[in-house]
Amino acid sequence: MTKSKLVIVVLFALLVAFLVSCGGKKEEPVTDGKQPKGVMAKEKYVIAMKELQTLGMAVESYVTDNDQSPEAGTIKELQAKISPFHIRVMPLNDPWGNPYLYKKTGPDGYAVACSGYDGSFEGFHQEGSYSADQLTGQDIIYDDGGFSLSPQMTDPIKD
Repeated sequence: MTKSKLVIVVLFALLVAFLVSCGGKKEEPVTDGKQPKGVMAKEKYVIAMKELQTLGMAVESYVTDNDQSPEAGTIKELQAKISPFHIRVMPLNDPWGNPYLYKKTGPDGYAVACSGYDGSFEGFHQEGSYSADQLTGQDIIYDDGGFSLSPQMTDPIKD
């Protein structure tokens, strides 16, 4: 093998090793077999909140164009109404793999929600906030331009 071929093989091997080490999925520490503890749990709630806000803005765009909120019973039905004109890439599932929820609450009202890590949604009637230090599967609800139920997070990465 010539020296230049050897250099190419070594560089290729290093590149493959780098890609393999970067592509591995990190294990999340768990407290009960399901819910990640600490920062990772908060990160998932932050992701869910951002995605719910994005869904809400897409529904609001639909309302602006149609003078009413979309008629849909599921997130998939909502996707058929608002994608791709009001949202390009629509999140269908929360960070725990549960489908997001949608409800038309009035002529131009709406609510989108997440059932949290436990996958058990307690209903769109919920309101308030809860501590980000005690995340135990609580729901998140975003309706009519704001959160009606969500964790209180000042800095979700540092808390």
